[in-house]
Amino acid sequence: MVTATSTVSSASSSSAPATRRQALARLTLKGKLYQKGTSTDALLKRVRQVRTELSEMDQDAVDVNSLKDICKELVTPALMLHKDKAVKANVACCLADMLRLFAPNAPFTPSELRDIFQFFLHQLTMSQGGLSKPNGPQYAEYFYLLENLSNVKSVVLICDLANADELMTDYFKGFLDLARPDMSKNVEICMADVLVQLIDECVTLPSEVLDLLLANFTPKAIKHNPSAHRIAVEVCSNTKDRLQKNVAQYFNEVILSATSEDDQDERLGSLQTAHSLIVQINRVVPSLLLNVIPQLEEELRAEDVQLRVLATKVLGQMFAEKPSSAAAETSDLARRYAGTWRAWLGRSNDKSSSLRVVWAESTKAILVHHPELRHDLTPILEAKLLEPDERVRAATAKMLGSLDYETALHHVEKSVLLKLADRCKDKKMLVRKESLEAVGKLFDMAYSEIDNNDAAAIQQFAWIPQEVLKCLYTGNSDMQVLVAAAVEKYILPMPTNLDEDEAAWTSRLLLVMKYLEPEATKGLLRLSNLIYSRPSLYDTFLECCEQYNGGDVAPNLDSNVVKTKMADRIRRCATMFADPERAKTDLHAFAKLNDARIYRLIRTCFDPQTDLKTAVKSRNDALRRVENANASILDTLTVFLRGGSYFILNRSSVPTLIRKLSAASPRSKTGSSQSQSQEGSELSDTETHRASSNELLEFIAKRCPAMLAMHVPELCKALFDESNAMLTQTCLQALASVAQWNAAKVQLDKKAVERLAKLVLKGTPLQAKFASKLLAIVATGGARGGRKAVGQKAGTPGTSVSSSVAFGVLEEVLDSLAKHLATAKAERQVAILNSLAQLFKHAPDASENVSNTVVRTILSDILLKPLPASKAKAYANGSEDWIEDAAVDHELQAKLLSLQVLTRRCEAFGETDSAGEMAKPVFRLLWAVVGAGEAKALNTPAPAKSRMRLQAAVCVLKLARHPSYDAFIGREYLDLAFTIQDESFNVRSRILYKLLTYLQARRIDSRFLAMSFLAAYDPEDENRNMVVRYCQSNARGLQPEQRLKQLDVSFPRLLHLLAHHPDFSRDTREDLMQFIRYLDFFLDALATPSNVSLFFYLATRVKGVRDAESQGASENIYALSELAQLVIKKRAAEKGWSIESYPGKVTLPGDIFKPLPSREVQREIYDRSYLPADLVRVLSEVKVKAGKASGAGPKWSMANISTKKRKATAKGKKGKGKKRKSSDDEDGQSSELSEQEEQEEDGGDESSELSEEE
Repeated sequence: MVTATSTVSSASSSSAPATRRQALARLTLKGKLYQKGTSTDALLKRVRQVRTELSEMDQDAVDVNSLKDICKELVTPALMLHKDKAVKANVACCLADMLRLFAPNAPFTPSELRDIFQFFLHQLTMSQGGLSKPNGPQYAEYFYLLENLSNVKSVVLICDLANADELMTDYFKGFLDLARPDMSKNVEICMADVLVQLIDECVTLPSEVLDLLLANFTPKAIKHNPSAHRIAVEVCSNTKDRLQKNVAQYFNEVILSATSEDDQDERLGSLQTAHSLIVQINRVVPSLLLNVIPQLEEELRAEDVQLRVLATKVLGQMFAEKPSSAAAETSDLARRYAGTWRAWLGRSNDKSSSLRVVWAESTKAILVHHPELRHDLTPILEAKLLEPDERVRAATAKMLGSLDYETALHHVEKSVLLKLADRCKDKKMLVRKESLEAVGKLFDMAYSEIDNNDAAAIQQFAWIPQEVLKCLYTGNSDMQVLVAAAVEKYILPMPTNLDEDEAAWTSRLLLVMKYLEPEATKGLLRLSNLIYSRPSLYDTFLECCEQYNGGDVAPNLDSNVVKTKMADRIRRCATMFADPERAKTDLHAFAKLNDARIYRLIRTCFDPQTDLKTAVKSRNDALRRVENANASILDTLTVFLRGGSYFILNRSSVPTLIRKLSAASPRSKTGSSQSQSQEGSELSDTETHRASSNELLEFIAKRCPAMLAMHVPELCKALFDESNAMLTQTCLQALASVAQWNAAKVQLDKKAVERLAKLVLKGTPLQAKFASKLLAIVATGGARGGRKAVGQKAGTPGTSVSSSVAFGVLEEVLDSLAKHLATAKAERQVAILNSLAQLFKHAPDASENVSNTVVRTILSDILLKPLPASKAKAYANGSEDWIEDAAVDHELQAKLLSLQVLTRRCEAFGETDSAGEMAKPVFRLLWAVVGAGEAKALNTPAPAKSRMRLQAAVCVLKLARHPSYDAFIGREYLDLAFTIQDESFNVRSRILYKLLTYLQARRIDSRFLAMSFLAAYDPEDENRNMVVRYCQSNARGLQPEQRLKQLDVSFPRLLHLLAHHPDFSRDTREDLMQFIRYLDFFLDALATPSNVSLFFYLATRVKGVRDAESQGASENIYALSELAQLVIKKRAAEKGWSIESYPGKVTLPGDIFKPLPSREVQREIYDRSYLPADLVRVLSEVKVKAGKASGAGPKWSMANISTKKRKATAKGKKGKGKKRKSSDDEDGQSSELSEQEEQEEDGGDESSELSEEE
C-alpha cells in the first residue's frame, strides 16, 4: 500500500520542503524487487504489490525520486525477459505507470525506452497470449497496459527515438494484425487511439505506416479482417487532416508507377487496384481524399484511355455513394466538387466509346442514391439513347432497365423512358434487345401498381406495352421474335406457379389491352398465334421430324422424299428466326434427336384445347428435355415453341372473358365526391374490360373456334341473357364458329333452337347474322347444304336430334324472312339480309325454296330502287368520296348486303352443274356496279357509289375463288383491275388488301397479282408498301419453281394490262415515260440478281406474240416490251447485275396472248422499233435512279404528269376513316394476309354489319 506522512500546520517555513517530501507517496517495498534465487511466486507477489501501489499513485502526489531505483530494476533483462508471462505482464504495467508518473520526463534512456516500447508491443501482441486471448489469466494486465498507453499518451515518446519509424511501423502492423472479430470494442478503441497519437506526434509519417493503413481498405482485407478495417477507418477519420497530403502523394506515386510499367496487364491491374482503393476510402473516410479528387479530375483529361476510363468509373462510384451517418460528407460530393462533377458529366461525350459505356453504366447508382442530380443527367441520358455507337445506346438502355421501381417512377423523367421505347425500333439488334428487355422489366415491376389504379404508375409506365407492340410494324425480320420474347417474359408472363389463379393471368391481359391503341391491339392478337390455321408450318415440321426418324427413314417411306420435305420445312421455319442460318442448324439437330416424348409435349403446347396449367407444364418439360439432350439448341427451340403455342390466349382464358363480358356496369350512386370518383373509375374499368373481353372472344371465334369447344355449355347459357345484347351477340358468334368447326360439339335443345329463331327474326342485324349461321349449321348437321353428309339427302336435316328440331325451325324462319323482306323497314331489312347471306351459304338447298322470292325482291325493291331523297342529299352534300361504316344508313347497307346475298348463293352452288346458269346474271349485275357504282342510273351520290363499287369488286373476287366462276372473268378482268386506281382511297386500299389476302392464301389464281402493281401511282405510301411487302415476303418463302409460277410470270400479264390502260398512249415521249413508273414499281418489288434475266426474257418474249383481242393493243404491247427491256437494262446497270440468256422456257398466258401468224410477221415485228428514238436515247444515256422498295417517291414529278380518269388523284387520297392498315408481315407464314380470309370466309364472323366489304 502507499503511505504518506501528515503535515503539521505549525511547521516553520524553513522545514517546508522537507515536509512536502515526507507527504508525497512512496512505495512500501523494502529492498530490491528482484534478488537472485527468488522463486517465481515470490517475485510475482512483489511485482504485483509494486504494480498495485503504482496504479494508485497520482502524478502530482508521488515522490518520483523514490521510484528511480525501481525504474532501473524494471528495465533489467531479469524482469523484462523473465520466463513467466505473469511476471512480464505485471512488469509491463509497472513500466507504463512509471511513464505516467514521471511524465513528461521519462526516467529512461533512449535505448531503454526503445526496449520498453518493444516490450509493450510484444506483451500486447504475442501470439499465444496478450490481447489475443480474452480468457487468458493475464488479460486484465494486458488491457490495463493498453488503456494506460491510450490515456497517458506515453506512446508518443516513440516519435523522439532514433528508430521511431521502424518502431512506429511495428506498432501499426502489430495492432492491425492483432485485430479480431471477437475482440472487445474497448480494445479496438484504445488501439485506434494509440495509433492516432503516433500519427499526430510523428514528424514525418513512415510510408510503411500509410501502406498498412490503406491496405485495410481493400475489399479482400475488409472481408478477411473487418476489425482491422474498423481500426484503420477510426485512425484515418481522426487523422484525416494530417493524412490528406500523404494519401494524395501515395496515390500519385502508385498511379505514376503503374503507368510506367511495360506489361499492359500488370499496368492495368495496378491502376485498377489503386482506383478501387480510392472508392473504398471514399465510402468510409471521404475527407481523406481532399487532394485526391483533383487528381482524378486531371485523369479525366488524360490522353491514356484506360486511365480516363478508370477515373470516370471511380468518380461515378464516388458521386453515387449512398449517404450514411458514418460518412455524411459523401452525400454532397457533387456539390462540394462542382468542377469535378461538371468534368465527369463532360466525359459522356468522350471520344472513346468504351468510356462512354462506362459513364452510362455509372449513372444508375447516382439516380438511385442522389435523385437531386437527375436534372443534370436527364438531357445527357436522352442524348446517349441516340448515340452513334450502338454499345453506348445498349448500355444506357440496360442501365435504365436495371433501375428499381421507386427510382424509375420518381427519379427518371418520362421523356427518357419514351426515348428508351424508341430504341426498341433501333437498327441494331443489340440495342433492340436491350431496350425491349429494359421497358419490359419496368412494366413488370409497375404492373401491380397499375392494377391498383395508381395514377403515377399509370402515367409513367402503362404506355409501355403499346410501344413494344408497335415495334412489330418496323419491318425488321427479327423483331417479331424479340417482341414475342419481351411480351412473354415481362408484359404477359406465363404463370410460374401452376397453382396460380388462371383468372389473374387473363385479367392482366385485359389490363394491358386497356392502354392499347387499335394498332397495338392488332399486333398483340397477331402474337397470340391464333391467326394461323392448324396444321401450321410448325406442326408439319414435327410431322416431318417423326418421318425423318433421326435420319433413319422407315422402309415404307421414300427416303429422298422425306429428306427433301424435311429440308424444305427447316428452310421455311428458319425464315422466322433472327438468325436463319443458326436456326437451320439447330432445327436439323433437333430432328436428329428424334425424341418422341418431346414431340408429344410440343404437340400438347400447340393444341388449342390444352388448358393453361397443362400447357405450362408441357412447355417446361419439353424445354428441360431439350436442354438435357443438347443445350446449344435451347434458344432456338424456345422461339420455336413460342411461335406455335398459345401464350397470350388459352382455353383457360375463356371463362374469365365470359365472366367479364357478363359483368353488369356498376350503378352510379349518390354519395361523397370520393365515392363518386371511385365508382367512375370502376365504371371505366368495367366497361373497358367488357369491350376488351368482347374483342378477344370475337377474335377467338374467328380464328380458333377449337379453343371454345370446351365452353359450349357456358356459351349456350349466356344466350338467354336478354339484358346483355353484347354478350348474346358474342356468344352466338362463338357458338356458330364452334359449330362450323365441328357441328357435333354444339348440341342444342328445343328451347335453345327457339331462342335462335327469335334472334333471327327479332334480333339486331349482327345477332340475326350469327343466329342464322348457327341455326343453319345445327339444322344440317354441319354438312354444308345437307349434301355432303354420308347417307343424307339434299335439303334434309342432320342425323342428330338437335338437327331434326332445328331443321323444322329453319324452314319456318326462311319462309318468314322471304315473306317480310320486301315490306320490312330498312333497319329490319338489313337484319334479314344478314340472315339470308348466312342461310344461303350454310343451308343452300333448304334456302333454295325461297331463292326466287328473295332474288326478285333484291332486284326490284332494293338494288334497282334509288336511295331516299333525304339520304341521297345528305351524302351528296358531303365533300368526301367515302362513307364511314358508322355513317352508312340502312338503305345503303341493304344494297351492299344484297350483292353479298347474291354472291353467297352463287358460291354455294359453285361446284354444281347449275353454277354457270346461276352466275351469269349475277356477274352482269356485278360488272355494272363495278363500272358505274350502281345497278342502273339511279343518280346515286358519289360516296355511296364508292361503297357499291368496292362491294361489287369484292364479290367478284369471292366468286373468282371458284374455278367454275373464275372462267367467267375474261375481258372484264381489266375493269376489276382498274379498281386498284379508284378515286377513293378506301376503295383502293380495301380491294387491294382483299386481293392480296386471297393471293396469300392461294384462294384465287395468281393471274390476279398483276393488277396489284397498278398501285404504283397511288398517292399513299401505305398501299404501295402493302404490295411490296407481300411480294418480298412471299419471294423469301417460296421455292424457285413456286416463285416463278406465283410471282414472276405476272410480268407479261402486267405488260398486257398496261397496254389496255386508258391512259396508255404512244403519241409522245412523255406519255410513254409515265408508264416507266409501273415497271420500276414491279422491279422494286420482285427483281433480284437471280431473276433479272428472267424478266428480260419475258419482256422479250412478249414481242413475239400478239394480243388476243386487237392489233392496236398488240402494238401497245410491243412498245411496252421495248420499254421494259430498256428499264431492266438500266436497273441492272445501276445495281451491277448481269443479264444473261435465260436457260428455261416460260409459256405465256394463252387467255391474253395469241401466237403470230408466221415467222415473217414475227421477224418484221422484232425488227421494227415501237418507241420514239429520242425516248430510247434518253433511257440509254440518262441515268434513271432506281426507286425505293417502299415506292415512297415518284421517278418523275407528278406535276409533269397529266391526271387522267384512272389514276388515283388527290381527291381520293384518304378518307377520314382509313380502316385498312398494311400490317402483313415479312414472311409468308407470319403474315396476317395468309390466314385471315380462311376464317372470314368460312366463318363469316365479322363483327361489322358491313363485314364482307372489310
